[in-house]
Amino acid sequence: QCMKHWQNFTKMNDVFIFTICYNCGKILKKALETFFKFHPDAKVHVFGTAKDFKDIKEFSKNLEFIELSGDEILKGYYKNGHLGTAYIVSKVLKKEYGNYTKIIHFDSDVIFRGECLTDITTGFNEGYDLIGQRRSYEKNRCNRDDLKGIQDVIGTCFFGMNLEKLPNYNFDTLHRMVVGYHNPHPHPTLDFFDPISFDILYHGGRIKYLNNNDYGASDENGSWENDNPELNLLFDFGNKFIHFAGIGSGMNFYNNGDGSVPASYSDWAKERFSLYMKLFYNEDLTVPYNQDTYDKIKSQL
Repeated sequence: QCMKHWQNFTKMNDVFIFTICYNCGKILKKALETFFKFHPDAKVHVFGTAKDFKDIKEFSKNLEFIELSGDEILKGYYKNGHLGTAYIVSKVLKKEYGNYTKIIHFDSDVIFRGECLTDITTGFNEGYDLIGQRRSYEKNRCNRDDLKGIQDVIGTCFFGMNLEKLPNYNFDTLHRMVVGYHNPHPHPTLDFFDPISFDILYHGGRIKYLNNNDYGASDENGSWENDNPELNLLFDFGNKFIHFAGIGSGMNFYNNGDGSVPASYSDWAKERFSLYMKLFYNEDLTVPYNQDTYDKIKSQL
């Protein structure tokens, strides 16, 4: 019943499923491998370079490639981290790729452990406009007092959104909102995309949080306790889904050097990338990782 439900939904013209893998096709390959294991008939739009597409060509029948190698503006933005990703997301939000009214996005550094699309499409059918993991504001992990009284929004590693609740901002404003530089509402924000989420809610949107036992992250009490509490503190680790985070950055730092990035972040990202490559490619890199963490994840794959 669930399988039939999401298959019928993805055949409709008003949903755009997408992911981004700018210079990290080897990472996205494992996300797609697990995604199509549980969603074999879904159609996914992939933004990336020609080299990325070579890494994932085995999934071509389920993919629509959007080639970005020649976009000089994007190359400049990707030298500034999330500006590049925000640029692509902004184009999707401006409906540059079709006449869709809803989007579903997943990050390249996720691993699917079960069927997940139904949880989002059911939310759409129930009238929700934002569906994703809970991003805690009232009970945030940083214990920031300036975030008290602000509604929780959603994380972006796997989420759905109804575009009809988003006003028609010009592209530059939208780009700054997606990356988190501009919030049209007078309060601070925590992360990427949060200004968009708050604006959806301001314009009457309804939000649905994915169960943190299935998708990791926090619950309504700000607790990261779930069915896999130790791993959920390190990753968004749930019964249906794992979000590793930092893997793409770690791959970049490992292959191209750290540049001006603080060593604390670079070392963290490279360690996670090393762990990821051992888990999914059985490759041993020169960067050490925590063996106990490796063992715990490996036992559940």
